[in-house]
Amino acid sequence: MFSVIKFEWRRMLHSRSFLLAILISCGMAGIAAKEQFNIYCDGVDHISLFYRWLPSGALSFGANYFYIIIPAVCALGFSHSLCTDCKSGYWYQICTRVAKKHYFAAKYLVSFFCGGILFSAALIFHFLLLSCFMKVTLPDPASLSTMMNPFRFASKLFFTSPILWSVLWCTVTFVWGGIMSCMGTVIGMFTEKASVSVILPFLFFVCQSITATYLQYRTGIAINSHPLALGWTELIRAESASVAPTDYLLLTQLVVFLIVTLVYGWRAWRYEGL
Repeated sequence: MFSVIKFEWRRMLHSRSFLLAILISCGMAGIAAKEQFNIYCDGVDHISLFYRWLPSGALSFGANYFYIIIPAVCALGFSHSLCTDCKSGYWYQICTRVAKKHYFAAKYLVSFFCGGILFSAALIFHFLLLSCFMKVTLPDPASLSTMMNPFRFASKLFFTSPILWSVLWCTVTFVWGGIMSCMGTVIGMFTEKASVSVILPFLFFVCQSITATYLQYRTGIAINSHPLALGWTELIRAESASVAPTDYLLLTQLVVFLIVTLVYGWRAWRYEGL
């Protein structure tokens, strides 16, 4: 089992798609940092870095585009490898040498970690770029520069220990990236076209967000008059237009991950190629 994971890990690290995906994710984070740098040079935004980090308040075109395309970028890294293996005939050969369950488990684990790396690495890169010209100081709870409140992820830590909060949010982001990548891997078990396994996770997030917006409009679900974040594209940001308490956010992550994993396990059990 470990040898299969090690081999798939090496394939992922040396794949062109992974290198392209990490260039895109870090490139988009760099564009968002450049926009923030231009504002900083104008002398109108000399505040704490944590108010302008991507997940906690980066209000720019680069930041918005980053969160729109990140599902496709995470899926681009390695999720297409399963359908590629089947199309090339590699799947039929490897399953004569190792147990099929070991192959599918290794593929799923590596795909999950690939997506997590792509998402969290971009946030870390953006943080490092901002730290070159912005102050890394404690956020002020009385400031109007943030929408952080008790109904958002670990809000107390954000004001008392922002570095620890950032580490925890990167962990949450890692899981979201893994889910995005695993969605693509599951889709790759139903199609021979690698491009479909990259595009559909992006479309799933967009369609789910549209549906969630409509449901929020019709039902008006709220916590203390704050609208509850129902869309996944809102949950992947710590500070979005709607609120997402810590337990609600983590529970949503768990449910989505379990659904994706169960579909993958069911398809892997019946999988005989495409």
